[in-house]
Amino acid sequence: MTPSLPQSLSQCMAIARYEFLMLWRQRAAPVLTLSLVALPVFFAFFVYGDAANENLSLLDKMSAAQIQEYAIFITSTVQFFSWAAAYLILIVLAPLMMSEIIPKDRQYGVREILDALPLGAGTYLNGKMLGAVAVALSGLVGAMIIVTIFWKVMFREIYLPMILSAWLGGGGALILLNTTTAILLAAGQPTRKRAFAISALFTFACLVLMTVAVASHNGVIDYAWWEIASPARSPFYSYFIDGTFETMSGSIYSTNFDSVTALWQTVGVGLVELGVLWFFARKYVQTR
Repeated sequence: MTPSLPQSLSQCMAIARYEFLMLWRQRAAPVLTLSLVALPVFFAFFVYGDAANENLSLLDKMSAAQIQEYAIFITSTVQFFSWAAAYLILIVLAPLMMSEIIPKDRQYGVREILDALPLGAGTYLNGKMLGAVAVALSGLVGAMIIVTIFWKVMFREIYLPMILSAWLGGGGALILLNTTTAILLAAGQPTRKRAFAISALFTFACLVLMTVAVASHNGVIDYAWWEIASPARSPFYSYFIDGTFETMSGSIYSTNFDSVTALWQTVGVGLVELGVLWFFARKYVQTR
């Protein structure tokens, strides 16, 4: 006999599955995927005409070390232009798309049905966030696969670790932190319009804070405390932009210890902020 899951976990997974299917039917994942694919593909044509064309004819004559250098250089060049666009989509579009999932339940009358069940507010919130994050991640992974295949066909050689670290590491962290933050901020709103307005204010604040961080940034290892605590998660933007620029200049792919530490600190502080928001959102949902 297979042991059954605890009731709260099985309820959480059921809500997450429901939310995942609902968001897919509403085309949330395909829209996110296409948005993330469009600009990296567009920028690849410029890089192809500018930097890759003369190297492609010499690729067959290169040694293994030279091919790896070419792959690192070409990947960092195209990713330098693509990451800024991907970052903006993940801190603006993804939170806006997912923020209204809880008020939508209230508007459609689903919340009244759920209130009649032995379902805790925390379990409900966790299930909704898990479903939204799963949809956003599926859109991100789908976009990464399409872009990687396109770059591989166009440039013949690419450096996969660089792509995985930016898309799955950087992009995944932004989805985990900012999409769930927008959901929790909008959880207590009675209508979808008000939820959208709250998330729009949140994403606008992120853009302003990111702009200030970039304007005042003095180097890849120089992060102020407010940059790490900011919902703009600017260390993720700076790390991949500055890192790829350095690689383009020196054709060497390396990671700076202090920069990686700043990324982990940003994730840690972001998770603490999420915990505080989750506590208040759970209390508010319970009393509605």
